[in-house]
Amino acid sequence: MQRVVSKIEIDFSFQKSLFIQTLLVSMVIGTGGYLISLIPKVGVVGFLILFVVYFMPTLVAFDLLSSYQKEYKIEKLLHPKRFFILILNVAFGLTVIGWLALLAFAFKPGSNGRCWGLRCG
Repeated sequence: MQRVVSKIEIDFSFQKSLFIQTLLVSMVIGTGGYLISLIPKVGVVGFLILFVVYFMPTLVAFDLLSSYQKEYKIEKLLHPKRFFILILNVAFGLTVIGWLALLAFAFKPGSNGRCWGLRCG
């Protein structure tokens, strides 16, 4: 049986600047996707873009971008409640307040234990 080499608990704070950047980029890309969806014959591309923007909170929760990777020297950080965010995103993502709340929640993973080694026990 193999043991954990090391395990640390990190409290990740809310990434305000990254949240605002993602919000602004989502607004611009979403507007572009909407305008593209109005064009005949290429409108499907616009709907695909809107689909990606709709699931942005879920995408953030499943891999919290590279800002954590550089700062904490970790490979990947998965939000501890990523499946909860996915379910709520499907249920309430079309409401602006629900989408914003989920995006903010995705950028605040809280305390997260990380294991380095072959087995986490």
